[in-house]
Amino acid sequence: MNQVELVAAISDRTDISKSDIDSILKTVGAIVQEQLPLGGDIALPGIGKLKTRQSAARTGRNPKTGDVLDIPAKTKAIFVVAKSLKDALQ
Repeated sequence: MNQVELVAAISDRTDISKSDIDSILKTVGAIVQEQLPLGGDIALPGIGKLKTRQSAARTGRNPKTGDVLDIPAKTKAIFVVAKSLKDALQ
């Protein structure tokens, strides 16, 4: 399901206009982009939770040349699926 299909499905079930739903989804995206870098978790009820995780600095290797590379530490976004959704998929 793409964004257009999601907007249409939500609009059909809620009787809220497609433009309002689209605006809400864009606002949710903006809030997620603001909060995740601050270390905040974002709960999506019934779906899961967006979190951040730190990856440690490490050394890697260029597969083409074999050169050793230093890979810096960084913050990654991860998604943890809600138990209810996991159970529904089984």
